Amino acid sequence: MAAINYQIRPSKAVQRHMIVDVCRRLTAMARLEDYQYVGFGALEFVDFHLVHRALNISDMISIEADEASIDRYLFNRPFKTVQVVPGRSSTVLPDLSWDRLSIVWLDYTGRLNDEVINDVSLLCGKLQPGSALFVTLNARPETQIDQRRKMLADFVGEERIPANVTDESLAVWGLAQTQHTILTDLIIKGLRDRQVSAEWRQVVDIHYADGAKMQTFGGIVVGPGSSVGFDSCRFKELDFVRYAGEDPFLVRVPILTPKERRTLEEQLPLAEGDELKAPWLPDRDAQDFLRLYRYMRAEHVNG
Repeated sequence: MAAINYQIRPSKAVQRHMIVDVCRRLTAMARLEDYQYVGFGALEFVDFHLVHRALNISDMISIEADEASIDRYLFNRPFKTVQVVPGRSSTVLPDLSWDRLSIVWLDYTGRLNDEVINDVSLLCGKLQPGSALFVTLNARPETQIDQRRKMLADFVGEERIPANVTDESLAVWGLAQTQHTILTDLIIKGLRDRQVSAEWRQVVDIHYADGAKMQTFGGIVVGPGSSVGFDSCRFKELDFVRYAGEDPFLVRVPILTPKERRTLEEQLPLAEGDELKAPWLPDRDAQDFLRLYRYMRAEHVNG
């Protein structure tokens, strides 16, 4: 269960709206109404609200590990078509039906571990071409430097760690990069080994921190002959989209007063060659606002 309201986690909220923007473009591959959504709703079901209202997806499944509080989850579910399923993802995912297009968001609060690896491996064998998979992980490095690689090995197995990973390389966003590499390799192999092989096309690689460092990466399962459909989605028109091999997109929401935000928004959208005029604001904050304002909501201001 989420321990904090996402409204006071602005970077997380921005990231949610970005993922919804990506999913909107799946209409080039199939009708959004034909998808099911699978995620972890927690008590607030924030992503379920967004998915239904923005994408018009009604068939939704929320996996809830806190089995003792299922009645409370049922009370808080936002729509009657949300199916609340008690249990850990590792036990629930194998029993779900995967014979239709799916958007799956495994929004973990912890780091990469065997359970995450098993969940993703399972989905690689189940997801229909045209489906989307997003994975969120904690990416905060161990504070004890000389234990970083050992702890990672304890979580994922020594054999999965790239040879060039060291205690030092796992600092800052290094753990995020390594987790990304491990899961990407796993997904590529899992899709290739299917009876009818498929390809992984990454579209999202987002880093953010509302306290702890977090990462979300995801992509589309593309089947034989469906590359044209993927290209028709035109994901690259979204400036935060990151294909494989590109640097992650860092979400950093600047803290603004309501007056500051109004003053900035009155100048938008900028004409070609124009610059945002905000001499009272640090340049980094102004540039971050310019990159993110379409995904920021009214609560993302100070006061």
